[in-house]
Amino acid sequence: RRGGRIRPPLRSTAERGVDEETIRADEARRRALAGRRGPESPGGGAGGQARNDEEWRFFDTARVHVTGGDGGNGCVSFRREKGEAMGGPNGGRGGPGGSVYLVADEGLNTLAILRNSVHVKARGGKNGIGKGKDGSAGPDIHVRVPCGTIVRELHTQKVAGELR
Repeated sequence: RRGGRIRPPLRSTAERGVDEETIRADEARRRALAGRRGPESPGGGAGGQARNDEEWRFFDTARVHVTGGDGGNGCVSFRREKGEAMGGPNGGRGGPGGSVYLVADEGLNTLAILRNSVHVKARGGKNGIGKGKDGSAGPDIHVRVPCGTIVRELHTQKVAGELR
């Protein structure tokens, strides 16, 4: 079911009432379209030779800007107690920011998910508070990518790693 309608079952060309002339016209249209695309295009001309070309096997690319989270701010406070003249500092440190991890997933075979979210930024850590309490760490983000993904730096194009 799709859109509230029930699809009719698939039938052969003879059951649909398609005659030989329609079949020949479809084949001629496909041949003309394949000739127009040229031998280098996928699915055209050279009988599938372009599909085995090295460039066409690895055409799935995505540009992602990744930023780790900022750390939280520390707290400046001094201990104050009755009977204690100078208590000294007791402020907490800020929590570390979250990290972004690329995780290889065998269930994926395309980078199409990454094209929808170009900027991936982890959240920052919480601020520290008095009495020596440190801030909590920011949550990490795990981005799932297919196995065999090669990660490169944007400007230098140096390979940062390959995920297996």
